[in-house]
Amino acid sequence: MIKKHGWLREVVEQTNRVAKVGGWEYDLGKERMIWTSETYKIHNMPPDYIPNGKESLAFYHAASQSIIRKAFKSLIKKGKKFELDLQLNPFQKNTIWVRTSGKAKKKAGKIVSIFGTIQDITEQKEKEIELNFSRMLAEDTATKLRNILDNSTEAIILISPDLNILEINQPAKVYIKQIFGKSPAQGDSLIDYIPSENIYDFKNSIANCLSGEHIKLDYKAKFKNRKSKWFELSYTPVLNKNKQIIAVYFSAHNIQDRKEELETYRITQDSFKNMIENAPVPILVHVDLKVVYANPAAAHAFEADNFEDLIGMNVLSFVHPDSLNFVKQRIDKMYRNEADARLVQEKLLTIKGNIIEARVYGTRFHFLGKTSSLVMFFNKELSSLTIRK
Repeated sequence: MIKKHGWLREVVEQTNRVAKVGGWEYDLGKERMIWTSETYKIHNMPPDYIPNGKESLAFYHAASQSIIRKAFKSLIKKGKKFELDLQLNPFQKNTIWVRTSGKAKKKAGKIVSIFGTIQDITEQKEKEIELNFSRMLAEDTATKLRNILDNSTEAIILISPDLNILEINQPAKVYIKQIFGKSPAQGDSLIDYIPSENIYDFKNSIANCLSGEHIKLDYKAKFKNRKSKWFELSYTPVLNKNKQIIAVYFSAHNIQDRKEELETYRITQDSFKNMIENAPVPILVHVDLKVVYANPAAAHAFEADNFEDLIGMNVLSFVHPDSLNFVKQRIDKMYRNEADARLVQEKLLTIKGNIIEARVYGTRFHFLGKTSSLVMFFNKELSSLTIRK
């Protein structure tokens, strides 16, 4: 009847456009797929595109592939009708949600074709996901999460156990678009936006988080403009009012400035270490009177085979008995940050028992988080030491 009356066909087409409902039919004998104009629009394909059965199913998201293929197979073989809410990947567009249905047409008891509808339900599905998620959360928690999402400058995504996006804020959309060239939407599978080489680690982090673990790690993201930025990634379990884990709160904090500062600090530390290593004067560092560092010049001055022989020794073992009481008091004041930094004449001993006359400079500082003392040794002319045998 519709084919005979053009005006009625146009009314149906207009109604379908408003409702975003398309139709399809697949002739089993001719192996030919037919789409209505709205179905072309949903798939974002031009009107001259000729669809076929396999290609039509290939538009469905990877997470929906097995479901739709099983439904089609059962429809063709057994005539079992279906209606499913699935994710679809339109050509060159973000993933959407569709409601697709299928029925069998028989002739002489034999299935000759299958047909059905496909409807874009993205807006409806996103609201449904948000509503269901909010219902699962305690009311105060849902309000707090909404405030954080709306006001945070950090990238935040709420991830479902099956790795779909439940909620995503604007900073997260911006960062992901800068990295992948496309913006994610609520309901998308986050796997689509993870580099293949990082998928295993991402899934592992999500699995650990869903087991109750809070995870933090640093990640270097490569942007489309070939620049890179460091982010601190955080995975936190989200609990419902029954204290059950129902989602993962994922955030990404830009730590590029911090990384650059640490790199500058590392370079400075390396330069400082090289300067001490190559210094011509003996240098020791001691913590709680134990030597924790000695440069090559110190090993030579105290007649050790190498600097490692000095590590762990009591620094007072290098002090001659004539200077011992004075040195003990000086070290005690140094640890309490009371000693001045002036050079002091001391009589010292090498590990072979030989005497060294030296002027000693010591200062208090932190070494590996502990209060320590850095000591440098000079002779009277502030150059290399002289050993008296």
